[in-house]
Amino acid sequence: MLNKIIVLILLTTCLVACNTQQAFKYSEAFVAKEKSILPYIEMSEKNIERLITAEQFDSVTLVAQQMENRVALLIDSIKIAPAPDATDGEKFKVDVIKYFEYIKSVYTIYKNYGSAGNDELRNVQVDKLTALVNRRDEITTTIQKAQRSFAKANGFTIEK
Repeated sequence: MLNKIIVLILLTTCLVACNTQQAFKYSEAFVAKEKSILPYIEMSEKNIERLITAEQFDSVTLVAQQMENRVALLIDSIKIAPAPDATDGEKFKVDVIKYFEYIKSVYTIYKNYGSAGNDELRNVQVDKLTALVNRRDEITTTIQKAQRSFAKANGFTIEK
Protein backbone atom coordinates (compact mmCIF):
# COMPACT_ATOMS: atom_id res chain seq x y z
CA MET A 1 0.00 0.00 0.00
CA LEU A 2 2.78 2.41 0.93
CA ASN A 3 4.48 1.69 -2.41
CA LYS A 4 1.30 2.64 -4.28
CA ILE A 5 1.07 5.93 -2.41
CA ILE A 6 4.71 6.74 -3.13
CA VAL A 7 4.25 5.91 -6.83
CA LEU A 8 1.11 8.09 -6.94
CA ILE A 9 2.94 11.02 -5.33
CA LEU A 10 5.88 10.66 -7.73
CA LEU A 11 3.55 10.46 -10.71
CA THR A 12 1.61 13.53 -9.60
CA THR A 13 4.83 15.47 -9.00
CA CYS A 14 6.09 14.52 -12.45
CA LEU A 15 2.86 15.64 -14.13
CA VAL A 16 2.88 18.99 -12.33
CA ALA A 17 6.55 19.55 -13.21
CA CYS A 18 5.92 18.65 -16.86
CA ASN A 19 3.01 21.09 -17.08
CA THR A 20 5.08 23.81 -15.44
CA GLN A 21 7.91 23.24 -17.89
CA GLN A 22 5.51 23.22 -20.86
CA ALA A 23 3.91 26.46 -19.64
CA PHE A 24 7.33 28.06 -19.15
CA LYS A 25 8.44 27.04 -22.65
CA TYR A 26 5.24 28.48 -24.15
CA SER A 27 5.78 31.76 -22.33
CA GLU A 28 9.40 31.88 -23.50
CA ALA A 29 8.29 31.13 -27.07
CA PHE A 30 5.99 34.17 -26.91
CA VAL A 31 8.91 36.35 -25.79
CA ALA A 32 11.09 34.94 -28.58
CA LYS A 33 8.40 35.68 -31.19
CA GLU A 34 8.04 39.22 -29.91
CA LYS A 35 11.80 39.76 -29.96
CA SER A 36 12.11 38.26 -33.44
CA ILE A 37 9.72 40.77 -34.92
CA LEU A 38 11.09 43.88 -33.20
CA PRO A 39 13.89 44.57 -35.73
CA TYR A 40 11.33 44.40 -38.55
CA ILE A 41 9.04 46.80 -36.70
CA GLU A 42 11.88 49.27 -36.15
CA MET A 43 12.98 49.07 -39.78
CA SER A 44 9.42 49.38 -41.10
CA GLU A 45 8.65 52.37 -38.88
CA LYS A 46 11.76 54.21 -40.11
CA ASN A 47 10.97 53.40 -43.73
CA ILE A 48 7.32 54.38 -43.43
CA GLU A 49 8.23 57.69 -41.78
CA ARG A 50 10.74 58.43 -44.54
CA LEU A 51 8.29 57.48 -47.29
CA ILE A 52 5.46 59.57 -45.82
CA THR A 53 7.77 62.58 -45.65
CA ALA A 54 8.68 62.00 -49.32
CA GLU A 55 4.97 61.50 -50.15
CA GLN A 56 5.73 58.11 -51.70
CA PHE A 57 2.39 56.65 -50.70
CA ASP A 58 2.55 53.59 -52.95
CA SER A 59 5.78 52.62 -51.22
CA VAL A 60 4.16 53.18 -47.81
CA THR A 61 1.48 50.70 -48.86
CA LEU A 62 4.09 48.17 -49.96
CA VAL A 63 6.19 48.38 -46.77
CA ALA A 64 3.08 48.22 -44.59
CA GLN A 65 1.69 45.26 -46.54
CA GLN A 66 4.95 43.37 -46.10
CA MET A 67 4.91 43.97 -42.37
CA GLU A 68 1.22 43.14 -42.10
CA ASN A 69 1.93 39.83 -43.88
CA ARG A 70 4.88 39.08 -41.60
CA VAL A 71 2.75 39.57 -38.49
CA ALA A 72 -0.14 37.59 -40.04
CA LEU A 73 2.18 34.62 -40.57
CA LEU A 74 3.28 34.86 -36.96
CA ILE A 75 -0.35 34.92 -35.80
CA ASP A 76 -1.17 31.94 -38.02
CA SER A 77 1.71 29.95 -36.54
CA ILE A 78 0.42 30.69 -33.03
CA LYS A 79 -3.13 29.71 -33.96
CA ILE A 80 -1.98 26.40 -35.47
CA ALA A 81 0.19 25.41 -32.51
CA PRO A 82 -1.67 23.87 -29.60
CA ALA A 83 -2.00 25.81 -26.38
CA PRO A 84 0.14 24.44 -23.59
CA ASP A 85 -1.42 21.73 -21.47
CA ALA A 86 -1.22 23.94 -18.40
CA THR A 87 -3.44 26.07 -16.22
CA ASP A 88 -4.94 28.90 -18.32
CA GLY A 89 -2.94 27.75 -21.35
CA GLU A 90 -5.74 28.41 -23.83
CA LYS A 91 -6.48 31.82 -22.28
CA PHE A 92 -2.83 32.86 -22.54
CA LYS A 93 -2.74 31.71 -26.16
CA VAL A 94 -5.78 33.90 -26.94
CA ASP A 95 -4.12 36.87 -25.18
CA VAL A 96 -0.94 36.37 -27.21
CA ILE A 97 -2.94 36.30 -30.45
CA LYS A 98 -4.76 39.51 -29.48
CA TYR A 99 -1.43 41.18 -28.78
CA PHE A 100 -0.01 40.34 -32.20
CA GLU A 101 -3.32 41.26 -33.87
CA TYR A 102 -2.92 44.71 -32.34
CA ILE A 103 0.52 45.02 -33.93
CA LYS A 104 -0.86 43.81 -37.25
CA SER A 105 -3.66 46.38 -37.12
CA VAL A 106 -1.11 49.21 -36.99
CA TYR A 107 0.28 48.09 -40.35
CA THR A 108 -3.19 47.63 -41.79
CA ILE A 109 -3.84 51.30 -41.06
CA TYR A 110 -0.49 52.29 -42.59
CA LYS A 111 -1.39 50.26 -45.67
CA ASN A 112 -4.77 51.98 -45.89
CA TYR A 113 -3.06 55.33 -45.41
CA GLY A 114 -0.71 54.67 -48.30
CA SER A 115 -3.49 53.53 -50.60
CA ALA A 116 -5.84 56.40 -49.69
CA GLY A 117 -6.57 58.49 -52.75
CA ASN A 118 -6.41 61.93 -51.16
CA ASP A 119 -5.47 63.88 -48.05
CA GLU A 120 -8.98 63.67 -46.59
CA LEU A 121 -8.92 59.87 -46.72
CA ARG A 122 -5.38 59.80 -45.36
CA ASN A 123 -6.50 62.00 -42.44
CA VAL A 124 -9.15 59.43 -41.59
CA GLN A 125 -6.39 56.81 -41.34
CA VAL A 126 -4.25 59.16 -39.24
CA ASP A 127 -7.16 59.48 -36.79
CA LYS A 128 -7.50 55.69 -36.64
CA LEU A 129 -3.77 55.29 -36.09
CA THR A 130 -3.77 57.92 -33.36
CA ALA A 131 -6.58 56.12 -31.54
CA LEU A 132 -4.78 52.81 -31.90
CA VAL A 133 -1.42 54.14 -30.74
CA ASN A 134 -3.14 55.74 -27.74
CA ARG A 135 -4.09 52.19 -26.68
CA ARG A 136 -0.51 50.89 -26.87
CA ASP A 137 0.14 51.17 -23.12
CA GLU A 138 -3.16 49.44 -22.38
CA ILE A 139 -2.35 46.61 -24.79
CA THR A 140 1.17 46.22 -23.41
CA THR A 141 -0.08 46.19 -19.83
CA THR A 142 -2.74 43.61 -20.72
CA ILE A 143 -0.26 41.14 -22.23
CA GLN A 144 2.19 41.66 -19.36
CA LYS A 145 -0.57 40.95 -16.81
CA ALA A 146 -1.65 37.89 -18.81
CA GLN A 147 1.89 36.56 -18.87
CA ARG A 148 2.42 37.17 -15.14
CA SER A 149 -0.92 35.51 -14.34
CA PHE A 150 -0.06 32.53 -16.55
CA ALA A 151 3.32 32.20 -14.88
CA LYS A 152 1.85 32.41 -11.39
CA ALA A 153 -0.85 29.85 -12.21
CA ASN A 154 1.81 27.45 -13.42
CA GLY A 155 4.46 27.96 -10.76
CA PHE A 156 7.21 29.82 -12.57
CA THR A 157 8.44 33.40 -12.63
CA ILE A 158 9.20 35.66 -15.56
CA GLU A 159 11.89 38.27 -15.95
CA LYS A 160 10.83 41.88 -15.96
